[in-house]
Amino acid sequence: MYLHILRLLSSLFGEKAELALVAGVGTLAVAVLLLLSGAWRKGVAEARRRGLPLAWVHAGNRRPGSEEATSLGEEQGRLTLERFPLV
Repeated sequence: MYLHILRLLSSLFGEKAELALVAGVGTLAVAVLLLLSGAWRKGVAEARRRGLPLAWVHAGNRRPGSEEATSLGEEQGRLTLERFPLV
């Protein structure tokens, strides 16, 4: 899977593909930490105030106190974008 992603990124970023992958994983890690800390609300509000683009994937969670997964039904996996330019 890693090599497949790296090849795909190489077509976009050339020799800097690995750096792009590391930056993406790092960004994801920061986003998860913010989400877990509850500080994400402030971060989203600040991003909106500054007019920055936002993206999130709608996903279920785990039922409290269990490993039972939840689902958002048809919303599960939907990507929402704010202030991203149309390509």
